[in-house]
Amino acid sequence: MEEGAARVRSVSRLNVLIAITAAIIGLIYGYDLGSIASALLFLVPDFGLSTFMTSVVTSAVVLGQLFGAFFAGRISNTIGRKRSLVLVALGYAAFAGLQGLAPNEWFLTVVRFLLGLAIGISIVVAPAYIAESAPVSVRGSMLVTFQIATTSGIAIAYFVGAALAPTESWRLILSLSAIPAVIVLVLIFRLPDTARWLLMNGQREEATDLLRRVEPDMDPDEEVRRIEDDLSYEEKGSFAELFQGRFRKAGIFVVGLGFLVQITGINAN
Repeated sequence: MEEGAARVRSVSRLNVLIAITAAIIGLIYGYDLGSIASALLFLVPDFGLSTFMTSVVTSAVVLGQLFGAFFAGRISNTIGRKRSLVLVALGYAAFAGLQGLAPNEWFLTVVRFLLGLAIGISIVVAPAYIAESAPVSVRGSMLVTFQIATTSGIAIAYFVGAALAPTESWRLILSLSAIPAVIVLVLIFRLPDTARWLLMNGQREEATDLLRRVEPDMDPDEEVRRIEDDLSYEEKGSFAELFQGRFRKAGIFVVGLGFLVQITGINAN
């Protein structure tokens, strides 16, 4: 009972806000992945798309994701986790909305590529923000919630597509996610950056104060020292270490699993 009570106390209002924000980002991500499946039923005849152009329009998001995910770490380390999430929310709102205004297939392709960039950044930054912000006691639950929200977003996209099928409005189907994107943008502005990023930029006092707010039951000074130790180790490490020594099995498993998830088309629309 005492352990359960301590767990509840450690979940502050800030933690709840982080969880809600991450869940909405996951929902938008999933919706934007799944919405094209229903939209194509009306988009193809409307624009008179060939099989090739249908593939181009559909895969533009995936290509954008690749570039977005590749540069996400550098972006978030440079401007911060919070500003990166603001960038993601703005991208979701702008590019999802612009899909509904597309005058032709090439405009739509470019917009979907840019939307893919936002998605690629979000799938790196959002879990990183959760991992660096949430208390240890609920960190795993929050990360799982983000994944569940993503899957739920894909399912919602199919239900929305079915509900809007009588209207034959592919523009509405694709652009609806702009609404929750605006909502999540407002929530992000209320969030702080992460203590880890603050320490990376020499803001030790601010990081200590933030850790005190996020997890009141923890010794913030001790946690700051632990993060500083991790950061000093990261500076000496390299990507190749993932496949060496005690990290080899885990590194091969994670990279291999990620490759198989993508190559088998689990996230395909």
